[in-house]
Amino acid sequence: MEQELWVSHYDKDVPRTLAPYPERTLLDYIADSARESPDHPALLFKGLRITYAQLERDSNAFAAA
Repeated sequence: MEQELWVSHYDKDVPRTLAPYPERTLLDYIADSARESPDHPALLFKGLRITYAQLERDSNAFAAA
C-alpha cells in the first residue's frame, strides 16, 4: 500500500490507521436513540435542549442539503 505523504509528518507514537473500524457509526447510535427515546435530550447547552428525534432530523436535513 502506498503511504500517503502526510504520514511522514506524524509523531512516532501516532497510529497510521484507525483500524479496526467499528461495525456501527455514531449515526447508527443516534438513529437507535431517536427511535427508542425520541424525546430524551441528546444535547444540552446553555439552556438549549435538543432531543434525539430533533438531532436526527437536523442531521438528515444537513446531509441532504
